[in-house]
Amino acid sequence: MKRMYPLLAVFALAASVAFAQGPAAQVIGEVRIKRIGPGRVDESFVLAHIATKAGQNLDRSRITADIKSLLATRRFSDVKAEVETEGDKAVLVYSLQGKLMLSAPVKVAGAKHFSEQKVLELLKLEAGDQIDENTLAANAQAVIKAYHEDDYVDVDIKWSMKGADEAAGTATAALDVNEGNRATIRSVAVTGNKHIPSAVLKDAVRQSAWWN
Repeated sequence: MKRMYPLLAVFALAASVAFAQGPAAQVIGEVRIKRIGPGRVDESFVLAHIATKAGQNLDRSRITADIKSLLATRRFSDVKAEVETEGDKAVLVYSLQGKLMLSAPVKVAGAKHFSEQKVLELLKLEAGDQIDENTLAANAQAVIKAYHEDDYVDVDIKWSMKGADEAAGTATAALDVNEGNRATIRSVAVTGNKHIPSAVLKDAVRQSAWWN
């Protein structure tokens, strides 16, 4: 009969801890690697990045460090650890969801103020990079920031992953840009001035930064 005790689940954006109640000195009989989701998981790569080995006592802090180490490689979207009891043997199972590899440059649509090449430079993602939804969301912030700096305050950017190939562990990605209108100053109101006329202050505000 197999019984499972959840030990630890760590996600890319949030972490939650739920250790099982059990013997503090429980010995790990086996360490297994399990893939979840479509991304590829290289078992030898995982084993090279964890310190926990069969024959060691079950150490929660070591398992926590292992999960942090795996997430730090940026090759996984999700890492979980749990202990399965099979008879008198404790089996530690690491379940990992690998990120997908970008099989082609990100397809950009709707960008006019910035060229497609400029958007890709800001996005900093190239074919061969490891991606997931969180990666796309984080990298798209650089594109949004650049638009805001050029006064496109209403820019709206949507991203998506398509064509996931579970066997190859690859996917394509797309970025849809809705720039909106560029913000402009239509009028300037001056209040509280006593020593300088409003007209003088308004003229000063309208001067370009180069001359000001």
